[in-house]
Amino acid sequence: MGSWIIRWNFDKSSYSPGESATVIFWLENTGNTNLYLSELELDFDFGMYKLESISGMIPPRTNKFLGRVRLQLPKNVVGRKLFTIKYRMYEYIKQQLD
Repeated sequence: MGSWIIRWNFDKSSYSPGESATVIFWLENTGNTNLYLSELELDFDFGMYKLESISGMIPPRTNKFLGRVRLQLPKNVVGRKLFTIKYRMYEYIKQQLD
């Protein structure tokens, strides 16, 4: 079974309402099979961002930069916001024939 670590970093520690945020994503494949990440979403209480440009194939034992995305934040949102990362991960397992 595959194992991985997703890392992300925002370009600033805080934002003003209506500002743009830049988020960078990396994926570390800590397992022994190829992985493919797709359908990455950031889900906040004020809305969801589908990050279609963030995806890719990651070979075993590799740390890979997946991409950078800019998010336009709403003008009416203030305070500390938590989010959930949702994604689809595929694992390629080579089947040996006898």
